[in-house]
Amino acid sequence: MKKTTLFCKALMLVVLMCVGSQASAQGFLNKLKKATDKVTETVSSVTGSSDAAADTATVKVQWDKLPEYKAELVYLLDSISGDTLRNEDGTAQFRVVLRDQFGNLRTPATVKAQQKIVNDAVASILIKVGSGALIGGLTKGGKGAAIGAGAGAVASAGDIAQATKWKKVLKQQEKLLEAYNENFTEEGKPKDASMDPTQIGDLSLNKAQAKSQSAYTVMAEMEDAKDYESNPDAWKL
Repeated sequence: MKKTTLFCKALMLVVLMCVGSQASAQGFLNKLKKATDKVTETVSSVTGSSDAAADTATVKVQWDKLPEYKAELVYLLDSISGDTLRNEDGTAQFRVVLRDQFGNLRTPATVKAQQKIVNDAVASILIKVGSGALIGGLTKGGKGAAIGAGAGAVASAGDIAQATKWKKVLKQQEKLLEAYNENFTEEGKPKDASMDPTQIGDLSLNKAQAKSQSAYTVMAEMEDAKDYESNPDAWKL
């Protein structure tokens, strides 16, 4: 257990050392090789063994199926007349909802639950199966090849790159959700009716991209979203 914990912490340092905004694929692997060598030396010096792979179960993720959320500004229309609904001060009524790239509207609670599932899947690539012959294979024979030797390649270079990318996405999504919960109710109603939602930086809203929908339609979508339950295996192969 101690060896596994040590390796997990050390491997997280590998990930942090290897992420570069404009790094080439070869540059990424070169950095990974150097960082992996440091991890192996650290693990070996403490445990007296280079075999730090306690768990190399295969984890495969359907990366193109992972939900990425954006805030969406929706102006409410009267369900009968089609006119824009307005507050007592004459300002247009609106809601801000969370929708993924596939068009699915989800509640903040569901988004948070899905983020945890995605984060766990990403962590499985970067930590649990980011050990052993995988690292050695990617770095073409660095000292890291000794870590968990014989375990076999359990993820591809593409998985590592995708997992690294999604760690960044998850950080952005965390800020999005925090800003949303701070300013809106679960139904997307502004806590301060006089606010300008486009001024909330982490929401990245643009009035030019705002939609208009009947209040009934928005409410119906919200109710459907409440009934949705996240599936922890939805994105695994």
